[in-house]
Amino acid sequence: MMPLLNIFARTFVMDGTVYEINDLVFVIIGVLATIIALFVIPIIILLFVDLWKIAKKLGRKGWEGLIPIYNIYLLCRETGVNPWWILTIIFPPAFIILLIILVVRLCEGLSKSTLFSVFTPMFLPINLTIMAFENSTWDAKRINFASAAFINDDEAISYIKKHQQSAKKSQAKKKAANDPWIEGK
Repeated sequence: MMPLLNIFARTFVMDGTVYEINDLVFVIIGVLATIIALFVIPIIILLFVDLWKIAKKLGRKGWEGLIPIYNIYLLCRETGVNPWWILTIIFPPAFIILLIILVVRLCEGLSKSTLFSVFTPMFLPINLTIMAFENSTWDAKRINFASAAFINDDEAISYIKKHQQSAKKSQAKKKAANDPWIEGK
């Protein structure tokens, strides 16, 4: 039997050049690094931009969407899911279910169709980009709180009232900004 180290010390000749297996390992590592640099890193950057813009749509500061656990906490609060469900991160299958629920509720709040909501977990980077860059606005009243067993009715009612008040204030500001008869313009 050959020693294990001799397997990796083998050489082969291609086009008159002698290569060692170690060279082949470095070539494979280089190819994988190139693939990561060309495809994975731009997708991660795009997801950061998407999370930033979605946090802004939810009425939060953009940087809040970039902090790993905190952004899920914010989604829980904004979509009406009890934030204690973040503890499901310990048990990945339950956490994946929580993420699907959050994404579907996010779609409801941004007035997306049911079909869009169904396909969002499957095509998350594409659909998050669509939700981030389109002109839809966040409205918590669109979320079907009755379908959730995660929160109690008092939380849902207070949440909806809070968002209705903030929506009225922002509409009044937009109206005042567009009114040419207001003094000071």
